[in-house]
Amino acid sequence: MPDVDRSLRVVINELLICFVSICGLSIKVLKGNKALLYLKVFAFSDDAGVSAKMQELADLVEKEREMRATLGYEVEKKIEESVATGRLEAKEGFRGVNSTLNDLAEKDKKREARSLQSKQVEAVAKALDKPNDNYKTIYQNLIDRRVEGTGDWVSRASKYAAWRQPEPATSSILCLAGGEGYGKSFLTSTIIQDLKKRFPPAEVDASRTSVAYYYFQKEGKGSKSEKDALSLGTALKSLAWQISDTDAVYRKELYAVIDRIADAQLSELWDVLFAHSYRAEATYFLIFDGIDQMEEKHLKILTQVLKRVSSLSRHVGDKNHLCLRILLSGRNKLIDSLTHGSKASIIDLASNNQEDIEMFVRSGIADVKILSGSSPADQTRRDEIFTALTKNAKGDFISIELLLKQIAEKRRVAEMLLVLQQFQGENRTDTIARTIEGLNKTLSKQDILDLNEMLIWLISSQSRMTVVELDAILRKSNGEADYSLQPLAEAIKERYSKILTVEPEVDVVTNAPAVYRFVDIVSDSIREYLVAMNADDEDDTSDGHPRIVKDVDIHESEVKIVKRFLESVCDPDLYQKFQFEQFFLAKLSTSTAFIQFDVQSSHMRISKTCIDAIVNPDAIWAPLDGYFIGWWHTHLEQIDLSLTLPREKTAIGGELIKLFSDEQAIKKWVTQDRLWNMRQTWLVEEKYPDTVLNWFRDSAVIKGVDAAGKQWAKDLTSNSRPDADLLEHIAKYVASQWLGKSDWYIDSDLILFLHSYVCKVSRASFTQFFTACTEYSSWRTGVNQNLPSTGRQLTHSRR
Repeated sequence: MPDVDRSLRVVINELLICFVSICGLSIKVLKGNKALLYLKVFAFSDDAGVSAKMQELADLVEKEREMRATLGYEVEKKIEESVATGRLEAKEGFRGVNSTLNDLAEKDKKREARSLQSKQVEAVAKALDKPNDNYKTIYQNLIDRRVEGTGDWVSRASKYAAWRQPEPATSSILCLAGGEGYGKSFLTSTIIQDLKKRFPPAEVDASRTSVAYYYFQKEGKGSKSEKDALSLGTALKSLAWQISDTDAVYRKELYAVIDRIADAQLSELWDVLFAHSYRAEATYFLIFDGIDQMEEKHLKILTQVLKRVSSLSRHVGDKNHLCLRILLSGRNKLIDSLTHGSKASIIDLASNNQEDIEMFVRSGIADVKILSGSSPADQTRRDEIFTALTKNAKGDFISIELLLKQIAEKRRVAEMLLVLQQFQGENRTDTIARTIEGLNKTLSKQDILDLNEMLIWLISSQSRMTVVELDAILRKSNGEADYSLQPLAEAIKERYSKILTVEPEVDVVTNAPAVYRFVDIVSDSIREYLVAMNADDEDDTSDGHPRIVKDVDIHESEVKIVKRFLESVCDPDLYQKFQFEQFFLAKLSTSTAFIQFDVQSSHMRISKTCIDAIVNPDAIWAPLDGYFIGWWHTHLEQIDLSLTLPREKTAIGGELIKLFSDEQAIKKWVTQDRLWNMRQTWLVEEKYPDTVLNWFRDSAVIKGVDAAGKQWAKDLTSNSRPDADLLEHIAKYVASQWLGKSDWYIDSDLILFLHSYVCKVSRASFTQFFTACTEYSSWRTGVNQNLPSTGRQLTHSRR
């Protein structure tokens, strides 16, 4: 192409020169003699060289034409080659583009799937009230605390094996029955672990299997209330959430009935969540532990569910066999009641857990340092203890654990043998009584007083107590300067481990430092014993154990009176034989203090503490602020005024009045995040106003308050609408937060609280109130410059 182009340029140049030459010759001819020119041309054909130049021009034109043709051919050839090459490149390019587009489409498809999945997960979580994962912590705690090897026998049990298989030969319902402390929760966790190993999650498998479980136990801080945690509805939603987390098909089915979940009553919830799985190819293991903690009305619903599931069970080999498996653990009487009329298999732990008892005893003996020797005598003692404990255990782990702790404290063989001898034929109540008696003897007075203080909160509080909260309570009770320097968690493990337990420092699920370390009573049996200990004023209990008397200091004058009486009726030798003198010296050297608990006084103690902390804030109470403002009225409601001493009523009266009349106190416990709950309990259900008014009607309550407080209480109880007047100052405070400058924001809870109060006072209609709120909102946002009359009436409705 460059060569052809260069040659063409030379030809074009020659054409131009030739053309100019012809023009020059033509001018010369035209300027010459026309006659002579005519004669030359005619006679000699002479045209002064014009013809020659014209021929040269013609030759150059022909040459240029040929070269242009050649150039066009070359160009066309190059274009064809380029087009051919371009087609190949385009073809390869299109292949790459197609591949990229396919990748993008696949990624977009996956992104859409993830987006849809995320949408479904969020929607299902919301519909199920966002269940928490406390069940994982409880499960892991039980697995970690379990003695290795215990519970393995269940995998060999025929009832469990039949229940676990794809097509159960007997029933889809399996029950673990046993009293408290027989290892039901530990065995349940062993079964869960076994099922999880046998049936790992597999979303894409048509015959997939899911394992979901729930423990009916009190939950921790920041979680659902105790009532919700022990609700059948909460359990069912938790089970559904666990399955939906691993089973995409089930999640889609739940997503399709979200509206029904939100509207379902508890009696309908089972059908909404699980009825569609009756004929599913998947298998669902649903495990409920500790069902005896549920409310009675929930148990009735569960009974109906069990009967329905039992009636739907199919025969072996039936194509549409039922793929639901339900496991329940609870106490014997309840299991018998629940499963009456249904086809349920029952495993009685008391008659099956002897193997576990033996492993537990061996493990406990191995932990006793005084028995760790290798001599034949040490081995003999270990064998004696093992035989005695396993022979009389009757499946009861709590009694065995208490006895092992008693044995661990002994230093002499005779003392150990005495413990074992006392255990012969002894029931659990006897064992607990001896444990309490032993603590009364070994703990100091201050340790017992601290324990009694903790028992008040551990037994009567409305939520589980943490180490930090109990620490604050003891610091306040004893005074900062008189408080023990030993961390409370260590003190519990060292001195109170027989009846109290504290959770580990590390969360067993996340392996991170535990946010809350809860303190609990070792067993419900100990809790029940402590509650029953002071049930009445009789000297003896029905089971023969003496009642624990209140703490009392023995004075020297009192000892002298008793000594004088004994000396007058006893022979001196007999007096000396019984060592009365040493006994009196011991009594004078230490003050008597006993472990004790009283329900009535505990609620009074907690109520006074709560109210005092609200009215007189103290930095030491910071960990319990939320508890105080949330539960003070609940404890007040449980106090029987007729059984309360006048001085105790007087001590609480003045501060109780401040809760409803003093702005600083109101500001402390009336917060925006509590308005919905306060509206329900104080204005709609009117649950607590009557309780407070009954207190103000008692003369002892207002005896110690100032004149203004007495007058306010008298005016309050004499008005026709005392329940509305009781909340007058609170309503004004809420209205001031609404109308004035504050950090509160206008929301439905605030509006509805004021609406409920206005309706209670003036019987105003909701329409009037809503109109006033709308006008006020428009005025506040600047839509209207002046506050309309309805809005002004609302702000001054109480006046």
